[in-house]
Amino acid sequence: MDYPNNTTDSRKNKHLNYEERMFIQLRLRDGFTPYKIAKQLGRAQNTILNEIRKGTTTQIVAKKKVDVYLASTGKAVYDNNRKNSCKPFKRLECSAFIDYATK
Repeated sequence: MDYPNNTTDSRKNKHLNYEERMFIQLRLRDGFTPYKIAKQLGRAQNTILNEIRKGTTTQIVAKKKVDVYLASTGKAVYDNNRKNSCKPFKRLECSAFIDYATK
């Protein structure tokens, strides 16, 4: 069966992947606004603005400081935040007691 409205490709309420971050980086270099980038990716404008804010780094170009969005910086910040967002396993926290109890 073919459905004219295929909804399986929706990226709404999902995390940005590296390809989307690279798309943002390239479009910003071309002078696109965050609103246009959001429409092209099918994402909320606030998602793009938050990603730009998180992935922007300061670089020195021709002895001047310039703020530039880099996809690799955005991914590194994302990975660091995801690493810190999960609670560690209870078994790892009390492994000394469990080893003592099993002996």
